[in-house]
Order: sequence, then C-alpha cells, then structure tokens
Amino acid sequence: MHKHTDSLEQLFKRIVRQYDGMRKRNAFMEGYKKTAPFADNLNEFDEAREVVTGLIADYEAAEDANYLNPDAGTGGEGAVSAETDKRMG
Repeated sequence: MHKHTDSLEQLFKRIVRQYDGMRKRNAFMEGYKKTAPFADNLNEFDEAREVVTGLIADYEAAEDANYLNPDAGTGGEGAVSAETDKRMG
C-alpha cells in the first residue's frame, strides 16, 4: 500500500507543479475566461489547487506510523478532530 500512496502523492505533486507553471503564464485560460463561471475570475482553479494540496498533505500524513492512531506518542497534542481540522468549515 505504501508504494500506491507514494505514487499517488508524486502524481498530485506533479499536477500542482504543472498547474502552477501554466497558471503563472495564464496558459489555456482565455477560453475559460469567456464562459460564465469564470468570466469574473479564475478562483475555482485556485480553489481546486488547494484541494489537491490538501490531498498531498493527507498522503504525507498517511506515511506516519501513527496515522490511524493520532493520539499515540503525542499525548493528544496535534490530534486532528472535526473541531481542529481546517478543512471542516
């Protein structure tokens, strides 16, 4: 399973890198700017980038031996719950 998650993590990192390069140059964006959802701004693309960045962080966290038991070895500090998870908002 480790190989599977590592390869997915690398795939997501590569996608973010490629997106950042294209977004910096505004490559392929003109067509989107002509459509209703993107006429004012391209924030949905940036929000999607943040979702993928969150996936990368999840995959990196899954590599920790205590991933399924976040309280082990930390004394409860740093444990993620619905109250502390920034994605739950």
